[in-house]
Amino acid sequence: MKNIEDNNFFKKILPEQHKNKALYGEYLFAPIHFFHVTYSKINKLWYIKEVDGPTHSVHLSKERALQDAKDLASYEENGQVVLHHEDGLLEIIERNRWN
Repeated sequence: MKNIEDNNFFKKILPEQHKNKALYGEYLFAPIHFFHVTYSKINKLWYIKEVDGPTHSVHLSKERALQDAKDLASYEENGQVVLHHEDGLLEIIERNRWN
């Protein structure tokens, strides 16, 4: 496991008194686990991919890809879905809006 001190994210958000807890595995929150839904203009397909992970699946429709990504993220304690729109804009799909 990487030393948390090397992670700028934790340096910015953790007050000094909490850094030791983070360093020794007493995390204050579960890390966010992102599932990205992206569109390929070349083959006109939607992909679900984890950050630094494999491509989970390929879909013909955005709706099906979003639903599968939500299902995958729901198995993670802090799973989130990021939709990469065809025009390049990013949208984080909030868990409390999932049906």
